[in-house]
Amino acid sequence: MKHVKFIKRVNNWFCTYSNRYREEYKKQALDGTNFTFLRTTGRPCNCYMCSEYDKYKREQSQYIKRQIDKDMALSFNG
Repeated sequence: MKHVKFIKRVNNWFCTYSNRYREEYKKQALDGTNFTFLRTTGRPCNCYMCSEYDKYKREQSQYIKRQIDKDMALSFNG
């Protein structure tokens, strides 16, 4: 499974390159000569394209937990 995930990361990482460079870079990555960081990381960078789109727009967990506590208190008391 580790190798399958690595191949998926390589395919995703090089999808923006032109066909000529894409195949060359994929071969280098699979041989282990370059791009070895793709073996151990799920997301190579933290930009909006590699991470989830709404990563920084979601509500913080402390506010969600506070709302859950309020809702539970209302349901028990009311």
